[in-house]
Amino acid sequence: MRLIVVQLKLKTRSTYSHLMIILS
Repeated sequence: MRLIVVQLKLKTRSTYSHLMIILS
């Protein structure tokens, strides 16, 4: 369970960073 949460957080963070790079 905890591993899934960590993976989700990492995925969200990487996606957010990717979006910021695209927008900037």
